[in-house]
Amino acid sequence: VMESGMAEGYPSLDKALLVGNNVTAQLGCSNINSNDVMDCMRQQSTQDILRAQLGYSWWPVINNYNLYQQPMAYLESGNYNQVPLLIGCNGNEGWLFTFFLYPPPISQQEYEEIVFDNFGDFAPIVLNAYPLSDYDGSGYKAVEAIVGDYLFVCPAQFIVEATIEQNLLQQKT
Repeated sequence: VMESGMAEGYPSLDKALLVGNNVTAQLGCSNINSNDVMDCMRQQSTQDILRAQLGYSWWPVINNYNLYQQPMAYLESGNYNQVPLLIGCNGNEGWLFTFFLYPPPISQQEYEEIVFDNFGDFAPIVLNAYPLSDYDGSGYKAVEAIVGDYLFVCPAQFIVEATIEQNLLQQKT
């Protein structure tokens, strides 16, 4: 079972360690004995921890222990357990990401600026695919749909296509 369709973009162990070090430093839990870091973290308030991690993403890590490469590379190569796959996404998958990046309300002008800032030359295609009229004129709802499709729905589709291709290749051999 794969939920939310992410199979690429996971950070390296070095990047994850840097993020962890930055968060612990913001909380005053760095430059101490490594055995004491967890005790220090446990003494922090929930609000302080949430504030310290703002701007950071928490994902699985390519750590060369239980994940050696991006999951999509495994799928494309066929180097994974060949078992039935159930994959899906949640409705409004992009809500949380949109809320923190582009808080509502979003005007039509702001919507168009967001799309152009993120998609450049492809912005007219994106604007055509996500017209505000499909979202009750809400720029926020349109951006939410774009973010959800970009981060979750499209990657889930790529995963499905990669596994189908691998299954077809395996059936030929």
